[in-house]
Amino acid sequence: SGERFSLVFFTPAMTLAQDTDEKNEDEHATKLALIHSHSVSMLKPMQFRPGSTDALVIMELLDSEKCAYENADIQGFTLKDHACALDVGAHIGVFSRLALSKGCKRIIAYEPEPSNFELLTRNLETVHASSLPIVELHSEAVAHGPSQLRKLVRARNQNDGTKNTWRHSLEEYSQYNDVDETKDLPSESQRNVLERL
Repeated sequence: SGERFSLVFFTPAMTLAQDTDEKNEDEHATKLALIHSHSVSMLKPMQFRPGSTDALVIMELLDSEKCAYENADIQGFTLKDHACALDVGAHIGVFSRLALSKGCKRIIAYEPEPSNFELLTRNLETVHASSLPIVELHSEAVAHGPSQLRKLVRARNQNDGTKNTWRHSLEEYSQYNDVDETKDLPSESQRNVLERL
């Protein structure tokens, strides 16, 4: 017996119109974040960085017409009422917040990029110290193989000047040709993470 786990690796296709400009993206993301904040009143309001790819993540996950997880045909997958969600590559916490709004009771989130982790921490902060949910945050990557220091690769900003906040990868898995910088950071063994659950 025991609890059933759903392990879903999923990166949705881009659904936004190509002519959407940065200002409209930020305005739309601001509205979505405000509406969403009402559905997770135990958390402080969601924050993001205007002029960055944060807005794209918010629109991709919180726009009910475009939500990648709610509208995708993933066999039997739903975010509703999970006991725990493991968010690997948590960015600024949009998916974690979405899972909480659907009834998830516990979040375990991993995000290696320092500025994203700082915002993730703020976005999953509860209003009251004793408030549920249980949130466990880790400032490290998760990778196949042993736990060790690995090199984080950040791709450069977009050509239109939008600050890149989500195109990063561990060097050994990166396909980015337009690398902006690299940084050593700890990475947890994928096996260790799953065994802890």
